[in-house]
Amino acid sequence: MKKIITFMIIFMFIGKMVQAQQKVYMPFLEVINIHEDYQYSLSKLFQKYVGDEGKYTIVLPEWKNEQYPKESNEVTQSKARELGIPFFLKGSLNALGDLIVVTMSMYQTDDGQEVWNALLKANKLDDLDPILVTCAKNLGLKNVTTTSNDIYAVSDQEGKELTEVQTKICWGLLLGGLYPFGGTFSPGLGILTTYDNRNVIYGLDISYFSHDQNSEYHLAITADYPFSSSKNTAYIGGGLGFGGMTIYDENDPLTDYSNGGLLLMAGGGYIFNRTASVRLILGTRILVPLYKVNDKVMPGINFYVAVNISKKARRKQTYDVNMH
Repeated sequence: MKKIITFMIIFMFIGKMVQAQQKVYMPFLEVINIHEDYQYSLSKLFQKYVGDEGKYTIVLPEWKNEQYPKESNEVTQSKARELGIPFFLKGSLNALGDLIVVTMSMYQTDDGQEVWNALLKANKLDDLDPILVTCAKNLGLKNVTTTSNDIYAVSDQEGKELTEVQTKICWGLLLGGLYPFGGTFSPGLGILTTYDNRNVIYGLDISYFSHDQNSEYHLAITADYPFSSSKNTAYIGGGLGFGGMTIYDENDPLTDYSNGGLLLMAGGGYIFNRTASVRLILGTRILVPLYKVNDKVMPGINFYVAVNISKKARRKQTYDVNMH
């Protein structure tokens, strides 16, 4: 019994030592051209994200309900040394117009040597949350640097996760054509509405294609899966719809063969500027009607180009940034 108790005491002592070695002292993030109220909230948020990762514990100084003064590395190093903390971290957020530059550096307390750094850029204050998550995930492990001012590119490199805060609902015009196998190519147009929830892009496709006396129309619900979370990405997907088709038969010119019913579709394509207010979609789908026209099932291939437009909220940039 004594051996077990001794072992537990030693184990707890070692655990405390390991935990102490993982502490990082950080003065509150310096904010430049951003309202000072965000200094405390963003620092506390970063502290939470780092703690959730389980590798380090951020130790913040006492908050006195006022902007924390800028201090040199030497002063921060001295405070970390007084607290017996082996690392200290300095970070700043600098708004340059609509662009926000985030820099962080972690140093060893004993010799002041830099052991980790990050340089990221965001298009607006709302994008700072994924940047803080990215820094927390990579703290002390891998430097995080980008020359892009697009936060989506940052997250694609680091976490492969879409970082825009708002889910995008877009609508726009679809131009394309349908080639029924064994039939005649028919150009047409439609309306495409999409709901992008980051992992899946749901769509409502209303299209009509016609050439001479051949035509096809459908209303379909689709689900597309992007290959990546970057602003330009390929995707695959499919859908289920209801439509109708009319086929002209040269051997029987007086009769229009038409029918309607359910149809299946599957395909893929490429999205340009997925993170912007205006996105371009190039795609192709195989359409398989679950009904017959002139006693034949008429599957076909559909090519399309769609322009999707969404209202991207930008009002927070005016209120949150450059408020001095």
